[in-house]
Amino acid sequence: MNPCARSPAEAGRPGKRNITMVSTLQEAIQLNAQLQTLLPEVIHPQEVSSKAKIPYKVLMLRELLIHRMAELSDEARILLSAKKVLPSLILARAAFETTAALFTLRKKIKSVLDSEKLGQIDDEVVKLVLGSRSGIGTVEAFNVLTFIDHLNETFEGLRKTYEDLCDFTHPNWSGCYGVYGQLDRQTKSVTFKKNSGKALEFPYSLGITSLVMALEIFIDHYHELSEILPKFTEVCDEADGVKS
Repeated sequence: MNPCARSPAEAGRPGKRNITMVSTLQEAIQLNAQLQTLLPEVIHPQEVSSKAKIPYKVLMLRELLIHRMAELSDEARILLSAKKVLPSLILARAAFETTAALFTLRKKIKSVLDSEKLGQIDDEVVKLVLGSRSGIGTVEAFNVLTFIDHLNETFEGLRKTYEDLCDFTHPNWSGCYGVYGQLDRQTKSVTFKKNSGKALEFPYSLGITSLVMALEIFIDHYHELSEILPKFTEVCDEADGVKS
């Protein structure tokens, strides 16, 4: 079976949405369930190209990203269902970054198809697969904000959503006092317990909407990579001096 072929479970892409729309937990649950059906178990290089190695690297990265996204979104869905807001926001941010990485990969592949020139695509894909900020990997990783900015160019406003998620991820007001501190204005005493009610309405909504947006965009571009990878493989196979 062609690893890039779309299965019946992949049919029916989600339409584009206004990022200001409020999503529901049920949407997140349904999209997460859809994503889980797409997980591949194994891929083989000969199923992609017998000549160029770049397309196989692209396919491998695509499948690595969906496995990461599937675990992040599933755990975020569980936490949101349990109203465990802060850890769900941390996972939603990681899912957001994963979507941005896939979106950037798709953008780079489209650039090759538009120009019919490989350019630096092999080095860029290797950087996406093996990059590290700590020196563990063999090359320096991309800055994740670069991915977010690529995403924001097409989906205006997502950079702001990502920054909101960062506020809760970091141990500042939103991610610390705003979640666990309750001030008695009369006595000035502070009670430490997880807030509820109106205090968590915004972060809870942010977590759900962010997760839904990340899943919708991820699934859409995961499918699109399936469609453009054969043409990308042709360009790689036909290019002189294909890097391998």
